[in-house]
Amino acid sequence: MARVFRRWLGTILALWLMAVAQLAWAVPPTVTSISPSSGSAAGGTIVTIIGTDFTGIPDVRFGATSASFVVGSSTNITATAPPGAAGTVDVTVTTADGTSAISAADRFTYVTLPTAGAVSATVAYGSTNNPITLNLTGGAATSVAVATGASHGTATPSGTTITYTPTAGYAGPDSFTYTATNGAGTSAPATVTVTVSAPTISYALPSPTAATAGVPHSQSLAMASGGAAPYTYTLASGALPSGISLASNGTLAGTATSAGTYVFTVKATDSSTGVGPFSKTSSPLTLSVLPPTLSMSPSTLPTPVVAIAYSQTMSTSGGTAPYSYAVTSGTLPSGLALSPSGVLAGTPTGGGAVAFSITATDTAGFSTTQSYVMTVGVPMVTMSPTAVPNGTVGAPYNQVLTAGGGTAPYTYAVTSGALPAGVTLSPAGLLSGTPTASGAFNVTVTATDSSTGGGPYTGSRPYTLIVGTPTLTLSPATLPTPTFGTAYSQTLTGAGGVAPYTFSISAGTLPPGLSLNASTGVLSGTPTTPGASTFTVKIMDSSTGVGAPFTTTRSFTLATAQTIPTAPPVAVTTASNGPVTIHAAANATGAPFSGVTITTPPASGSVVVNGLDIVYTPTPTTSGAVTFAYALNNSAGASAPVTVTVNVNAVPIAVAQRQLSTLANRPVSVDVTEGATGGPFTGVTIVSVTPANAGSATVAASAAKSPASADKQVAAAAGYTVTFTPAAAFSGAAVVTYTLSNAIATSSPAVLELSVAARRDPSTDPDVSGLINAQIQAARRFATAQLSNYNQRLEQLHGKGRAPSGNQITVQMPRTEGDTRRCESEQNLTARDACLRGVLPASRLADTGRRGGMDRGAGSREAAVAAEAGAGDGTGDGTGDGTGEGTAPDLPNAGAASTPDNDDIRLAFWTAGTVDFGFANTTAQRSGFRFTTGGVTAGADYRFSDEFTLGLGFGYGRDSTDVGASGTQSKADAFSVALYGSYRPKPSLFIDGVAGYGSLNFDSRRWVGDESAFAYGSRDGHQVFASVSTGYEYRDSAWLVSPYGRLSVSESTLDRYSETGAGFSSLTYFGQTVTAVSGTLGLRTEYAQPTRWGLFLPFARVEFQHDFNGQSGAGLAYADLAGAGPAYTVNGSPYGRDRVQVGLGAKLRTRSMRFGLDYNVMFGMGGLQQGVRLTLAAPF
Repeated sequence: MARVFRRWLGTILALWLMAVAQLAWAVPPTVTSISPSSGSAAGGTIVTIIGTDFTGIPDVRFGATSASFVVGSSTNITATAPPGAAGTVDVTVTTADGTSAISAADRFTYVTLPTAGAVSATVAYGSTNNPITLNLTGGAATSVAVATGASHGTATPSGTTITYTPTAGYAGPDSFTYTATNGAGTSAPATVTVTVSAPTISYALPSPTAATAGVPHSQSLAMASGGAAPYTYTLASGALPSGISLASNGTLAGTATSAGTYVFTVKATDSSTGVGPFSKTSSPLTLSVLPPTLSMSPSTLPTPVVAIAYSQTMSTSGGTAPYSYAVTSGTLPSGLALSPSGVLAGTPTGGGAVAFSITATDTAGFSTTQSYVMTVGVPMVTMSPTAVPNGTVGAPYNQVLTAGGGTAPYTYAVTSGALPAGVTLSPAGLLSGTPTASGAFNVTVTATDSSTGGGPYTGSRPYTLIVGTPTLTLSPATLPTPTFGTAYSQTLTGAGGVAPYTFSISAGTLPPGLSLNASTGVLSGTPTTPGASTFTVKIMDSSTGVGAPFTTTRSFTLATAQTIPTAPPVAVTTASNGPVTIHAAANATGAPFSGVTITTPPASGSVVVNGLDIVYTPTPTTSGAVTFAYALNNSAGASAPVTVTVNVNAVPIAVAQRQLSTLANRPVSVDVTEGATGGPFTGVTIVSVTPANAGSATVAASAAKSPASADKQVAAAAGYTVTFTPAAAFSGAAVVTYTLSNAIATSSPAVLELSVAARRDPSTDPDVSGLINAQIQAARRFATAQLSNYNQRLEQLHGKGRAPSGNQITVQMPRTEGDTRRCESEQNLTARDACLRGVLPASRLADTGRRGGMDRGAGSREAAVAAEAGAGDGTGDGTGDGTGEGTAPDLPNAGAASTPDNDDIRLAFWTAGTVDFGFANTTAQRSGFRFTTGGVTAGADYRFSDEFTLGLGFGYGRDSTDVGASGTQSKADAFSVALYGSYRPKPSLFIDGVAGYGSLNFDSRRWVGDESAFAYGSRDGHQVFASVSTGYEYRDSAWLVSPYGRLSVSESTLDRYSETGAGFSSLTYFGQTVTAVSGTLGLRTEYAQPTRWGLFLPFARVEFQHDFNGQSGAGLAYADLAGAGPAYTVNGSPYGRDRVQVGLGAKLRTRSMRFGLDYNVMFGMGGLQQGVRLTLAAPF
């Protein structure tokens, strides 16, 4: 006990010593400064606290309010000020050692946010630095700031005041916003509204100084003030003198055009902005305009003289130029005129003294007048030249007399003496003519002017005109030599003296056959005798007077001779089927001619001389240029060879008859220039087509050809092709008649005989019939595949009236309905599998196992079969695929069905699919085909009761069929929807039904041998299908046997379509309806055999099928003739009215999977249809 007490006492003592030590060392914290020292009363200010011993701090307070904080170190804390009332508080820090003492260094002031209020102010126009009284409330502001500047001035903050200066020249409203700031923050902006008052404009001025009309005047009226410069000045009222205007700068300037007194006012407008500008109107102003003083010069005018040009310019000073001048009294001397510009000018036409007055008027209408007296002097008329030149008889004479000193125009006349015969003086002074008499002729000529007043005035001059005798000449000096028998003509001409002349033979004689015309001087005729002749020709003129008439002579010698003939080359044109005549003497010289000789014969054709004509005859095949030569003869000899070029144009000759053959509506072409002669050809004309409905013929230019030989010409330019296109429905014989043309002629009609074969009957084409039957059978297989899938599903519904969801296409994963732990107690393999499938509860499977025995004996088979009966999927499709795996009847009151099944599911989803492949080659189909058809169906059904189930499904089918061996092919797709249901009036009896609708689409490719091409087409369609099945199912522990019967109906409608790609061989397939009604009697059976790997179930099915309807016909026509309707029919060939289908297969069921493989084959259709199904499934 003492020991315990001592321990207790030692412990107490140790604790006391430790407490004392702690008390001795405990030091409270201190606050030496805070920053910032003020903040918003709303809180949130971040405050830095500086001090000592900041260790283990539980609390920081602002006054009595705790704040959130973060300890940075033992000397630094960052705190967030809490909200507080306006005023100053102490910031304290509390640790385990105590709370900091308060001091001035820890004081924090809470301040409230200042409030800025709206303000209005008015300032003077043009003022500066106007203080604005602000509206500040709330917390005291430490500063103000301009938030939004003024639009028409400058707001300047300073501390807590703001001054405003308006923009120079602005008047009107303005505004800006401001804010107030203190330690709590910045207020919301407030608006200051400023009104800048308008200025007072002053405008007073005296009346302007007087102006004088016509004298430039200028004076400034710009005297406004008080507003914003510059000012604009306008006339406010009244009117200014004409010629004077007021400028916008206030200058009154111009030159007045009228005198008078003018009263007006002026408005001065400044340049203020805002509500400006502002203006002021002056008091009435008076402007006086005085009239001008005009002076005209010269005061006297120079003296004019008749017929002498006169000009004098008047001038005026004073007033406003320009001036106009006019004679306002008296008349000017005749011939003078005064222009409006003041020029007195002209040529006086009469003498004497005249008085007149001239008035000058300026542009303002002011005028002055000056009087004048003018005396016009008398002129002296003179003539020139002083003498006239001499003339010659028979030679034209021309001399102009002129006068001066008086007033033009002048008139001239012979006032004494007489001019030579043939010469006259015109009134205009022209002395002219051809003298016909010689001698000296004295005359006096007087000129009279056109002066008026004291005129007219005259002047005279004597002249002597001497006319000499003429010298006659005869031309030519020599004459050309005449030729015997050739027409001759030469004209003799005379010169000098007076025409006309007279010609005569004064000595000798002319050559025989020639004569001289006395009046024309023509020596002409045809010499009739060769030899020389000498003669003299005299010429006499028609002169009169002394020594007249006058003559001269000239002698000539002419020697007449015969010449050798000459002729130019000859060129003629003719056709190859006609002669041409050449006139050898045409255009020849040296006549008379004695004959024609052929010097070079033609290379082709023949020539015959007939007198002076040559006849050339070409051969029928001659073409082109043919030449030969001839000579023309006379007494002097033969001419040089004369070349004749005959251009022979070949007449076209077409091939008389050609034979061609083609098919209906298939064009056939032939080059009709091939083998023809007479080219180059210029065209082909179709004369007729017989019969008229046989088709049409067209012509087209073809490639150029070359000549075949030198003597047989064919087309050397473009040839011509005739294309005959038979009418679409025509066949038989046709004739095309045509002609062939060249540049000069057209051939006789030629014919093309055409044999047009009828189009092939497409219904006999194996690819056509095979393609039609492939589409018919594909439509039927689409319906059959869907009925097969639906009937397969219906067989699964026979047992308990429903089947679990299943997938007959892809691998199925285990379902959640089977609890693996719940099924561990099941030792039997098939019983455990049934439990995992969730078909039977474990208790029922256990009871079955116990009743049947769990060892490997007869009872084991019964348990396995029972399990299979509960888990069967019934994959039989009712069409002979041999996959039947039906379930045993399990209707109410049937065996163990009275035991409740908590796993019963009414709604189920499923999928199923088949793939069929095979071939067909019946007697109705000369082209067999191979096919592959797949059908996939997905559906959902609902079990309304154990007796009745109804479902809805969707299907898709794909078919590919190869017809024959040429590449003909049909591909098809089908989409469908159907209703199906199963009714079981008794446990072993069933009635199943299906009804559906689908759409069809076919794409075809058909080989066309005639075109060496494929014809492509696409057609749509639809179908309806239905079936009704009834039968009986018997099952024991190992066997299932089920006889059944079925009636199936399908009707497929295929739409009309047309092929493309094969030209005229493309076909149109008309709409077609394919109806299939068939009955089926079948028997399916299966056997269940347990093995160590699972349950092995072989099965078999056999069906007999019979069609109750006949063949379906398909209408055909060629696509271009389809408008007339079907022209051909192809009868569809079904699989066969009676068929047998056999199916074999087996399944192996393990603990959780099912494997299945089955094969079926159909006979009795003229071919073979097979189907294979591989199944890998798991419950789900």
